[in-house]
Amino acid sequence: METTLSKCSECGASIDPLPDDGFTRYARLVAAYLDHFAEEHPDHDLLDAPEVHL
Repeated sequence: METTLSKCSECGASIDPLPDDGFTRYARLVAAYLDHFAEEHPDHDLLDAPEVHL
């Protein structure tokens, strides 16, 4: 199964990158993905995973 950061692996919600702030699109997408998990799935193990996981 392929993992993509543009769709939540838990609930299927679409995730868009944060607004352009000088960082790459991928960095903004990672931040938006983590924000989504923090807000919608606060007890998920991903939030405790080492940074290299993503």
